[in-house]
Amino acid sequence: MIIDLRLPRIVLAVLAGGALAVSGLFFQGVIQNPLASPEVLGISQGATCSALLLFLLIPAAPWWSVQLAALLGGILAFFIVMLMAKKLGFRPLQLAMIGISLGALYAALNTGILAFSGMRVSETIRWLSGSFYGHTWSDVWHLTSLLIVVLPLCFFVSPWLSVLNLGHEKAQSLGLNLTGVQLALLFLGTVLASAVVATVGMLSFIGLMAPHLARLLGYHRARALVLVSFLIGAILTVFADALGTTLFAPSEIPAGLIVAIIGAAYLLFLLQRQARSV
Repeated sequence: MIIDLRLPRIVLAVLAGGALAVSGLFFQGVIQNPLASPEVLGISQGATCSALLLFLLIPAAPWWSVQLAALLGGILAFFIVMLMAKKLGFRPLQLAMIGISLGALYAALNTGILAFSGMRVSETIRWLSGSFYGHTWSDVWHLTSLLIVVLPLCFFVSPWLSVLNLGHEKAQSLGLNLTGVQLALLFLGTVLASAVVATVGMLSFIGLMAPHLARLLGYHRARALVLVSFLIGAILTVFADALGTTLFAPSEIPAGLIVAIIGAAYLLFLLQRQARSV
């Protein structure tokens, strides 16, 4: 029971939570916006929509194609947000509102796909809720096969975040290819978030909270932030999963719902603080 049931979901929660935390750190660092994260910008919802569409069109689609669909959907959602935000000057509140609106639109599309398709609704809803129930070592290996490449790369390029914090003009004066660096970091963040969505479904607000908590603990160097954010994201996700399995046992609450409740309150706090500073 421990090796085949409990341990794989714990390891998967560690990997998923840590990957989302690093993804959120990259989004916040590049956009210079404390409200940026994969789900606030609609990236996770876009990845979910693409994966659902693939399930609808090809019910027996292999895992790699689901992950590819989620990745393309996340990238598409990101470019939609960026194009809309460009007209508003990338202001923090407007960027968050655009992402939240796009995320709501994708959520409506996801609900429509479920309502008018022949997919197994109960299993799909559990996946959309970010549940670790029923996952096996096979899911762990699938996610690990991608993270083992992407996470070390994120750690290697993370000092670019420190340069970006100096401001765009100073970064360019130091010889940094600003556009290339920003796109590379945002692409890595999108890959991480989309891979998690393809494996375990939606886990909202981990990418928003973990980098903030890491900074509150006094970590500001880029590589230290990557490591600490990963650790905090992993702890939050494992805690949420454990709470969901024990709070109303034998019934189970998906971990995604637990972190969504906590994260939504944290997002409202950040929005209120941003509004006061404008």
